This record gives sequence, C-alpha cells and structure tokens, in this order.
Amino acid sequence: MAVVSIKRIIDVQSIIQAVTQTKRDFRNVCLVVYGTEVSGARVNNYTSATAVSTAWGSNSEAAKAAAKFFAGGFNGLKPVNFWVANFNNSIETWADVITELMSDPRYYYIALSNDFSLQENKDLATAIEASTDISYVGSYLDTEGEAASSSLAADSTSMAKLFYTNKYTRNFVHYDSASADYKHLVDLSYFATVNFTQDRPLGSLAFKQFSGITATAFGANADTYAGNLIDKNCNFYADFGEVGRSIAYKGVVPSGADISVTIGADWLGYNMTYAIYDLLITMPKLAYTQEEFNALYSAIDTVIQQSVAFLFIAPGTDSTTGIYYPNGYEIFIPNPKDISSTDKAAGKITGVYVIAIIAGVVTKIELTNIFKY
Repeated sequence: MAVVSIKRIIDVQSIIQAVTQTKRDFRNVCLVVYGTEVSGARVNNYTSATAVSTAWGSNSEAAKAAAKFFAGGFNGLKPVNFWVANFNNSIETWADVITELMSDPRYYYIALSNDFSLQENKDLATAIEASTDISYVGSYLDTEGEAASSSLAADSTSMAKLFYTNKYTRNFVHYDSASADYKHLVDLSYFATVNFTQDRPLGSLAFKQFSGITATAFGANADTYAGNLIDKNCNFYADFGEVGRSIAYKGVVPSGADISVTIGADWLGYNMTYAIYDLLITMPKLAYTQEEFNALYSAIDTVIQQSVAFLFIAPGTDSTTGIYYPNGYEIFIPNPKDISSTDKAAGKITGVYVIAIIAGVVTKIELTNIFKY
C-alpha cells in the first residue's frame, strides 16, 4: 500500500495514507507467521479467534496467537481487530517482506510467531527502530531459559540480553517458559483496547492482570528470575506474593523507557501532523495573519488536550529549566509580524513548538512505616 510522507512540508514525523486519507488506528496489531497466505493477500484482517482458526487451521501458530490475543484485554474490555501476515521463506526473503510490512499503515504493533529465529526477530526490530516515515512498535517472545536464570552479566544467548544491549526504544520483549503461550500477544491485547480520544485512556502495562491467562511459574526462583528479567528490561507475567497474585511487569522497552510513553509519543506526533494537515486542506490558504495563526494554535491545542485526556500529559516541572506547567504543556506560536520576509517568500512558518510534561508511570512503591506509642 502506497503512503505519502508529509514530513518534508510539516516537520513532525508521521504519514498520511494516500487517496482515502483514513487516519491511522493505533490499536491495530499484526502478527507475522511462516507459511503461505490464505487469501492471496499479504495481510488479512480478522475480528475473532474463531475466524483466525478457521482460516489458518486450529493448530496453526496464527490460531494459537489469536486465542491469547482475544482472551486478553483489561477490565472486561476485549480487542476486536487482528491482522495476520505471512512470510513464505521458500519464495521470498525476510528483508523484502519487512520492507513491505513497514509500508502499511493499517496496523501499529507488529509481532512475530514463535517459529522465527533470533536473527529474524532482530532484523525486524532493527528495521522498526530505523523507520522514519511510519512508526511501529515490535513485540517479541523470549523463551530462552537463560533470560530468566542468568544475570545480565552472565547471559550470552537470550533475546532479552541482545535487545537490552542494543537499547531498542520501539521494541519490547516478553519472557515466558512456554513458546506456545504467546504472552507477548496478551500484552498487545491490553493496548489494543485503548481508545485514545474517548473513554479508554492509555495506561501502563505494569501490574495489569488478564482474565483466563496462566501466569509463568517462577517457583522457588521467583526473586532471582524476576530480578534478572528486570535488570534486562524484559517483561513477564508471573505470580507474586503469598496469595499468588498474577501481574504483568514492568511494561518497558529494552532501553528502559515505559512502553506507554513510546506509544503516546507516536500518537501525539502523528495526530499533531494530521491536525495541521486537516487545517491546511480545509482553509483557502494559511496566510501570515493573526487570525490564521490562531487557527494553527487551535489545531495544535486540540491534539494536546486529547493527550491530557488519555493521561499522557500532566501538570509538572521541566527538569531542565525548573519551570512549572500547571496545564502540563505550553504552545508557542510566533507573532505573524515577526516572520522574516525570507520565510514568507519560502512559505514557511518556523518557531512553532510545544513543551509538554509526560505523566510519570509508577512501577515501584517504597513504603516505610513508623510506629510510635
């Protein structure tokens, strides 16, 4: 599918889809599997695990993954949209398929089935990190025992260690001892229920519980295994505490950043671009007058307000300047009178920027009790 980048004319990294101008849905997930396509198309869409099972076979990797994805969600909310893409290694190269997959804006998350090699996982992760026209987030399952059993220094083989070493910011790894369980699709099911602009805000993966999903059993090694995975910024879904509470932890990418921050930043950048684009195509022209600049301010502010609503931006202090932003952000638009004749001749507006404070994500609480009598 062809896409047209407007990065050159609106300097925010994003894309628009050609012809239809359909806006991107940041809830959509695409699973890539080995095998022949089922309908002559590279990517096929399904709205239930049953539909995937019927199309690909009940024992297929696609069906196993879809079963976990559609069983996930959060607080009774279930995902409803799932894409499956194929890679037929007998007739095509993985590099060519990656290039094709990453020119398609119909999905945002890309996950691999468990029959891909470590190198193939790395190839996709590297491509996702390097992408500039369309942003994606990659999700991977690490079943290598060393990921949990070995310390960061001692681990030499796991995907978790490899991705940690590369400090990926747009890909995240989930550890599980069972390769058929597809818990990295359960992670995605949580984000696939997000409604960014209405009643389902973007949240942190940390501490989430998923109905019907069996936790990874760490047993007597729980503290050691959890500690090793946390040190490698590798996510897991396991039992904690005396009562056996199952939680997802920690919800981070290999660089250590919270995955919700990556998702929120992508959504904000894309929709900021689209808001300005919509303004430009609906106005006769954007002239160098205060009225038109006010319209530009309003377009930007609308997107920022949506980010506040889904808890991505919040009141806070800029750690660099010490300035407190009571609304969580400030938009700077130059005075039209201050635009240089050179910029006007080139049709440019420069000096437009936004300072926004990203809401913090709690992943650890330290509590001290002091009792006196």
